Amino acid sequence: MRAGMAELTEYERAQVHFEMNDYAQAARLLEPFAVEQPRSVSVRLLLARAYYHSAQLGKAEAEFRAVTELDPVEDYAWFCLGRTLERQSRHAEAGTCFRMAAAMRPSPEYLDAMTRTEPRAGDSAVGQDQVRGAVADEHRGGRGVPADLDRQD
Repeated sequence: MRAGMAELTEYERAQVHFEMNDYAQAARLLEPFAVEQPRSVSVRLLLARAYYHSAQLGKAEAEFRAVTELDPVEDYAWFCLGRTLERQSRHAEAGTCFRMAAAMRPSPEYLDAMTRTEPRAGDSAVGQDQVRGAVADEHRGGRGVPADLDRQD
């Protein structure tokens, strides 16, 4: 391990591993924190993201679900849960999560994800534009988010 890493707490070490794209190691370091602090949204969200990026999708799904239960208005957790489900080809479930995220914050990434997972029946393009417009009109002034799960905590 590099010099200086010994001075960091285990949580800070996990963050460093995450930032270095060593997601599996970050997850291993974060797991005890999630057990010790099961109501910590920040710990659970970072752990979920580490699982997602290390392709541990079942674990990522469980953690993102836990975050949405702890903080139902955490739009980013809903978006990430949707991405996790989408990666598992569970598009209908993902669409529900994307709609939740977009209802809270109509960012382009959320709206695009929502549109991408909408059922493709008949003239769905017109219907999707109407849904996007209604969500955007209802929630003007939302802030944007990064395109994937690379949110800076």
